[in-house]
Amino acid sequence: MINLILLSLISICQVFSSGITIDDFEQPAQKTTDKLLAPINWSEGSKKNGKLDYYIVQEKGDTFLRGEYLQGTTAKVIYLKKQIKLKDNPYLSWKWRAKKFPVLQSIDGVEEPDNVATVYVLFKKGWSNYLIKYDWSQFNCKTTEDGKPFYFKSRSSAAFWLIYIKPTRCTNNNIKCCSDPTDKWVSEKVNLIEDFKLLFKKDWLPEYIEGIGVLVDGDNTNTVGVSADFDDFILSSE
Repeated sequence: MINLILLSLISICQVFSSGITIDDFEQPAQKTTDKLLAPINWSEGSKKNGKLDYYIVQEKGDTFLRGEYLQGTTAKVIYLKKQIKLKDNPYLSWKWRAKKFPVLQSIDGVEEPDNVATVYVLFKKGWSNYLIKYDWSQFNCKTTEDGKPFYFKSRSSAAFWLIYIKPTRCTNNNIKCCSDPTDKWVSEKVNLIEDFKLLFKKDWLPEYIEGIGVLVDGDNTNTVGVSADFDDFILSSE
C-alpha cells in the first residue's frame, strides 16, 4: 500500500512539475497557399507572393516554428493569446535557434535596428499594457560591467504601453560577452515575477500572463533571409 501511495504521489508531482505547454507546435497546422504550414491559433505574420514568414518546420523528427524575413514585407510580431495565472506559473521556458542574423548597422541613431529573434510576454492592468521583450541580439550583453542584469526601456513605448527589453542572448565575434552560438538550439528559462519587478518596479504583480509573441526582424536593414526557430514554450511553477 505504501509503495502504491508513493507511486501516486510521484505521478502527481510529475504532472504538476511538467507545467503548462503554451505551444510545442506538434498540433496540426494551417495550410497556406504556398504549401507551407502556419502555426495554429497564432496571428499570421506578413505575406508576400503567397509566402508566409512564420511557418512550421519538421526536422529530424522534431516540429517547430520558423520565422524568416521576406524582402519587401514589414517585420511583424505573431502572437498567441493565452491567459494564465502568473503566481501559479511564474517560470517561462522555451528553445530558440538563431540561423541568419540581420546586417549590423546604425540607422537613425539606433545601433541595432533589427534583432534576429525576440520573445514577447504580455501583462495587463486596467488600460495599461506591460510588455517584456527577451532579445537575441548582436550588440547587447546580458549584464552590465558591474555584473547587474542589463535592460532598457523600448523607444516604441507609447500611451498605455510600457515596454522593456531584457537582452537574453547575444552573438558577435567582436564583443566578448556575445558568444552565444549560431544555428544551435539554446534552452531558456526566465522568472517572469522577478523580471516584472526588476523592469517595471511596481509594488504589485499582474494577475495573469495574457499571451506570448515572437518576432524575426529584418525590415529596417532589408536583410533578406534573416531567420530563427522557436519551440516548446512552457509555463511552470518551478
